[in-house]
Amino acid sequence: MQLAHELGLKVVAEGTEEADCLAFLRRIGCDYAHGYFISRPLTAEDLAEKVSTPVARAA
Repeated sequence: MQLAHELGLKVVAEGTEEADCLAFLRRIGCDYAHGYFISRPLTAEDLAEKVSTPVARAA
């Protein structure tokens, strides 16, 4: 994480499947995560609807 950030890169964690894993990634400064914990696979229509809906962000 630190090396990527020092190089000006963003980091994406794949396979995030549990709340504890997401919490750990947040603690260590991961920029993005995806996996079943965040969302199951979506159709294009469902994705468009999801991204057009405002969501409150956790602090």
